[in-house]
Amino acid sequence: DGFRHRAAELATEWLGPRTELEIQQTLRREVDQERWTSLDRTLKREAGDDGMVHVERLNEPRLQRQRLLLIGRLQRLQRLGLADEAQPGTWTVHNDAEKTLRALGERGDIIRTMQRAM
Repeated sequence: DGFRHRAAELATEWLGPRTELEIQQTLRREVDQERWTSLDRTLKREAGDDGMVHVERLNEPRLQRQRLLLIGRLQRLQRLGLADEAQPGTWTVHNDAEKTLRALGERGDIIRTMQRAM
């Protein structure tokens, strides 16, 4: 993560900070990605002690702009078999979700690299 952080710092130094629009566009794309995303990190951080993600917590001011994106991400994870809605507004993300999504992301990267090489 140190290299990634330093690369982000250099990009910001050369290109300037990302605009709010660019950040929102990036988050919108993350909803459907088959890889571990910043939305997933937020969901993991917001899970309660019981490991459940309670949608009402997403109403907090610091999360309000991401609320619909986070709910959309939970629905996408459900379609991938990595999350379940235990009851309306309460979600559980499977323990192996991060590992699975990281593996899917690596697979996608390999496929893209092979396609470019052909």
